[in-house]
Amino acid sequence: MNDDVIIYKLYLIQRGTFLDPSKRESERPFRGVIDFDYMGSAEFEFGAVNRSFGRIVRAYREDRLKHFESNIKNLNGVPLHFIYIDHYSPEDAANVKGFDYVNRLIRRPERQFNIDAYIKEVRKYIDGNNPKEICSYRLKERISLHERCYKFYIEENKERYADAVKYARSIGSKKPYLGVRDDFWLDICNDVMMFFSVQDRVDIIFNELKKYKEEEEKE
Repeated sequence: MNDDVIIYKLYLIQRGTFLDPSKRESERPFRGVIDFDYMGSAEFEFGAVNRSFGRIVRAYREDRLKHFESNIKNLNGVPLHFIYIDHYSPEDAANVKGFDYVNRLIRRPERQFNIDAYIKEVRKYIDGNNPKEICSYRLKERISLHERCYKFYIEENKERYADAVKYARSIGSKKPYLGVRDDFWLDICNDVMMFFSVQDRVDIIFNELKKYKEEEEKE
């Protein structure tokens, strides 16, 4: 493959759910505002998710983190936002671990992240999960990003989620184990955060990044 060709394939996406910031129980950055799901697959273990966050936080600290509001919208007309690393640093490239399934771009610090190409790939993923057609774009683990763009999934999940809530309560669980409720996604291969929002959740993310930075400066 030509080293100049960067393919933004979606595959390892960590699920998360935004929590009510007014009821946060933890002061740890992100942990108090986002509830991360257990993904099950080994690719998400061994610190892979934390290292992705680490690269994102370092990019924020060095003013290399960008935000983009796309024209991809859910059924309520709310746009999909992307927070991504504009370009990697030599330090990022030097600290890639064996369990980091990162895009080859990280090893090319001089190259800029092509957000247009990445959004095109996200559209491909959404189109590839059209309920009227055979699924043609699969991820390692299921997420609900595409489900928020099709009426079929919303109607189907109302009954599924109601049943899941009933079952969860019967076994004493606080919440049902279903991916359909996730509304935050972290691409640990490409170090990209994704979520549908007007502006409030964008502010939440950058406030948490600011906390990370402030904590590091105290150490």
